[in-house]
Amino acid sequence: MVNSVKKDAKGVTVTFKDKDGKSQTLQAEKLLLAVGRKPMTENCGLEKSKAKVERGAVQVGPYMETAERACTPSATSFSACRCWPTPP
Repeated sequence: MVNSVKKDAKGVTVTFKDKDGKSQTLQAEKLLLAVGRKPMTENCGLEKSKAKVERGAVQVGPYMETAERACTPSATSFSACRCWPTPP
């Protein structure tokens, strides 16, 4: 768990607790923050396509193409699942 992030002349200093609960400090030039995302593929009609789904995520190749691409050149992972939540 991250306790603090401080910017300094060399980059950033991150203070965190490791899996054993011990406080650790790490210095780096840059900090990358990643937020977890969850697939939203239920009830999208993917079962009617050739796209392969594993644990809710659409499987893709190195160019973000799905198994459906063999039939439809535009079937990337973005177009294979159009289940984006609508804004309130």
